[in-house]
Amino acid sequence: MRHSLAELLEGFEDSAFRVEARPTYSVPAEAVALSRFKKEEPLPQNLNADWVRTVQEACKRDAEVQRLRVLSDPPTFYERFETEAAYRPGITAGEEIRTIPRRDLEDTEDFWVFDRTWFVTMQYNENGEFLGARVERLRLWRRPLWKRAKYWRRKFDRANPMRCPVGA
Repeated sequence: MRHSLAELLEGFEDSAFRVEARPTYSVPAEAVALSRFKKEEPLPQNLNADWVRTVQEACKRDAEVQRLRVLSDPPTFYERFETEAAYRPGITAGEEIRTIPRRDLEDTEDFWVFDRTWFVTMQYNENGEFLGARVERLRLWRRPLWKRAKYWRRKFDRANPMRCPVGA
């Protein structure tokens, strides 16, 4: 049975683990929030509302949602937007997000692992526009995928946890 990224995001059972490694993304739905962040204006109240609902539903069924954000040194404008503003609603809803510096990493390709079973490679163009996702079942004989998933899992366990500032 083949799954799409959308189906996995909606229907994962116990875990969703994301490595987000690009220095910048081009997400049309974030244009207003990015502009307001740049001008230091209040962000839209519904920032990442669909994602927040996904996280809340996962937490209701005791599933974990984790993200490891790879950061440049110094962070790009987009990385600052994510870590200072865009991640707050997800963290508040129950997502666990950690950060790690980009330097000295073996691999910085974006991916998801769902239910320790599905490996999803995220594909972007040079401007950070999403092109699609390649979904593969994790099987022991696909050692490179297993190794990547385990490598990043160890990185997550050692990374810096993000917290929302009090009153945020």
